[in-house]
Amino acid sequence: METLVKNKLYEGMFLIDSAHAASDWDGVIAAITRTLERVEAEIVSIEKWDERKLAYPVDGKTRGTY
Repeated sequence: METLVKNKLYEGMFLIDSAHAASDWDGVIAAITRTLERVEAEIVSIEKWDERKLAYPVDGKTRGTY
C-alpha cells in the first residue's frame, strides 16, 4: 500500500524595520525568499501590509512594516 504525504500549509509573518522596507523592499523580499527556499518551502503568496505603530519598541524602533 502506498502512502501519500500531503504538504502542510503554514502562514508566516515578518516584521521589517520601516526605514529598511522603504529604502529596499525588493532586497527585503529577496532575503525572505532565500531563507524560505533554503528549507525547501514553497511560497504560495507574498503580501505587503501597512507600516504600523508597534505596541512597544523593538530595538528602539516604534514602527514596523508587516
